[in-house]
Amino acid sequence: MQANILAAPASLVLPSAGSMHGAHQELLQHWSPSQPRHYRRRAVRQQCRAVRQSGASGAKQDLPSCHWAHQAAQASKQAAAACLAAIQVASLPLMLDSVSPPAASALLNSPNAQIPRSVDAALRRSIPAFNKDVKDMQARLEDVAFKLRIPQRKPWQGMSDNVAASLALAQQQDKMLAEVPEDKRREASQYLKAVQDGLKKVQGAIDLKDSDRTSIRTSDVLRNVAELELLQAPNLSFIPPKSYSSLPQLKGRGVVELIIEKPDGASAYVVNEGGGPRPQAHLTLVLEGYSAPVTAGNFASNVLQRLYIGKTLTVDYTGILVGKGTVSVAI
Repeated sequence: MQANILAAPASLVLPSAGSMHGAHQELLQHWSPSQPRHYRRRAVRQQCRAVRQSGASGAKQDLPSCHWAHQAAQASKQAAAACLAAIQVASLPLMLDSVSPPAASALLNSPNAQIPRSVDAALRRSIPAFNKDVKDMQARLEDVAFKLRIPQRKPWQGMSDNVAASLALAQQQDKMLAEVPEDKRREASQYLKAVQDGLKKVQGAIDLKDSDRTSIRTSDVLRNVAELELLQAPNLSFIPPKSYSSLPQLKGRGVVELIIEKPDGASAYVVNEGGGPRPQAHLTLVLEGYSAPVTAGNFASNVLQRLYIGKTLTVDYTGILVGKGTVSVAI
């Protein structure tokens, strides 16, 4: 791969040879970039001292040349260093194609610690916040999950404080169940009870300083918190532009089951539940309408129209396409 220099190195602009005094040309011979720095400086000082000590009538006129020569030597040194740096950068054997990680790996290894590291976390954080108290409890638990990723000495006291504050919020049933429709209050109460019991278990794991149990129990509580938030989010938190009103929109979430099989009928799929290779694989897709109502609505519309049945999947590192050629439909 060829590397291009985006910023040109600094250049040295010298006066033309016709306008230079003879003494200037003589001084330039003493600060050649190929000579050591201390030798160039000593040569310039000796020449300037000789000019000052001489009683010639043109001595005063040559004094500026000493200062000019010193500045020229400094500028030449900087230009030479910049050129060498540019040559070194241009000559590096850059193998970006083989070193750069894939897009998914780059996301998981991103230095931004706030990027969701799992599908559950991404879906959970996309739920609109209709109840600020539940969202505050979720933020505290997300902070506990983040602190658990610290490799060495974990801030157990900070995690304990977050869990205690979350439990205090969870015990305020009126605030936790606000914005829940009446026909879903019973289901919401069950999720809230699970959150309360789960927080007590998380606190016990933190007291034991057990990282694995704390992580598993925190994930379970966050899953119940997400279910409670879904009951409080019956619609979008924003109004889509009118220009998209003619397109299908999914104002919420949908679940689609995708069944795929090899074209040659070979048993090549192995599922986590066991049972050996299977000729078909069942994939569960969650359509995220809260973040992308138009895109999710378009996919749901295609599913309802049975456009994906019997189609061939084309998979590469950029995405999955249904069909071939110009009629491909993106999944």
